Amino acid sequence: MKPLKVLIVDDSPVQLAMLRNWIEQDPEMKVVGMASGGQDALRLTAELHPDVIAIDMIMPEMDGFRVTERIMQEHPTPILLLTVSEQHATMSKNAHHSGAITLMLKPSPDDPLNIQKFRQTLKAVSKIKMVRRNTVKAPSTPTSRPAAPYQAVLIASSTGGPPILQTVLSRLPDAFPLPILIVQHIAQGFEMSLLNWLQTSSALPIQLAREGMEVQRGVYLAPSGTHLELLRRQGKLTLHLSNHAPIKGHRPSANILFESGVRTLGGNLMAIQLTGMGDDGATGMKAIRDAGGFTIAQDEKSSAVFGMPQAAIKLGGAQFVLSPEEIPRKLKEVLGLF
Repeated sequence: MKPLKVLIVDDSPVQLAMLRNWIEQDPEMKVVGMASGGQDALRLTAELHPDVIAIDMIMPEMDGFRVTERIMQEHPTPILLLTVSEQHATMSKNAHHSGAITLMLKPSPDDPLNIQKFRQTLKAVSKIKMVRRNTVKAPSTPTSRPAAPYQAVLIASSTGGPPILQTVLSRLPDAFPLPILIVQHIAQGFEMSLLNWLQTSSALPIQLAREGMEVQRGVYLAPSGTHLELLRRQGKLTLHLSNHAPIKGHRPSANILFESGVRTLGGNLMAIQLTGMGDDGATGMKAIRDAGGFTIAQDEKSSAVFGMPQAAIKLGGAQFVLSPEEIPRKLKEVLGLF
């Protein structure tokens, strides 16, 4: 198998050398070009046709956002943006707007786990098909039939998930009757920028989940660093945030959310397992299906990483395996929304 062709873009020669060294420690990847600025990056992208590009977000003359926008206009290629500070997390919505797949903190030389995560993320990003996405808000739906017996939609999402979430949420009408609770594995501090970015293309109100919040119609995103659970208090559906230990490295964990949903609502749930590494959410989705809930896994073709959907399918937790475009269509069909 030919190694992935990687182009790296950074104005620092030291950073370029480190990035190249880290990438080429993996025999499945090869750095085919190094650009010291935006114009170099545009030229080398056209000449080398890389499979994936890693771009430093902060550069003189042309920053990572502008470079990404130009590449996506001229030679669409999967792009991972790198930043050196969590303070830049507030800018990550610009990363999604520009066309980058995701944004992550640049690893430091004394952090082998993050160096390994950087390599894994590059590989995952390289698999994403670059297609134009409809960002037009879904039209208002004046009427809808009652959603019973389902009372909530729970979504698990990880690597490559944000653009899929955008596709799903942007195609649901503002009259969508069920609350939607989302666990997206994301670096701490990045969730608000993800939320703001998703809101630009969704007619549904999207909020960051808070302790004790009453669950109503709309979208609730789990904060990074805490588990999100669904509870019933005094007859009302509410959210609970907990700091229990991470589950297989994940906090929030989709399994925690899904299992809390089963305890609270039994099978009156719809659950969706999207792209991601590992198997978080798989046992929870199986529990929802066993309880009589409605379950969907994202298909392999559209998944950046098929790990999480595949785990749910292997356990028998997925009733349907669908593309991102088919998922909202199926939800509306089952709920009788026209």
